[in-house]
Amino acid sequence: MAPDGRSARDFARPRPVRARRWGLGLAVGLLLTAIGLVHLRVESLHLRYRRAAAQRAEVALREEEQRLSLELRRLRDPVRLEREAERLGFVRPERVVRLPHVAEAP
Repeated sequence: MAPDGRSARDFARPRPVRARRWGLGLAVGLLLTAIGLVHLRVESLHLRYRRAAAQRAEVALREEEQRLSLELRRLRDPVRLEREAERLGFVRPERVVRLPHVAEAP
């Protein structure tokens, strides 16, 4: 041991500060990259769930559109309308009077 209290190991060439900073910078960079990748993976999973929900909603809306289209065709059916008019007591008019269109003054 040296008179100032240092051992032989202390006299060995010390690691430069630059190398320690480089290692720390590399570790921080790797950590940030890993966190970024985890974030992207979670976001990707979240987007897949949202896409699946949107696809289910689209299927439901298409089914409802088809059901409503069939109902509209049924309601507009002339045979059904004639039966409904008879049930309500409507009769065919003897004549049709056409009135002239009168534009309102501004």
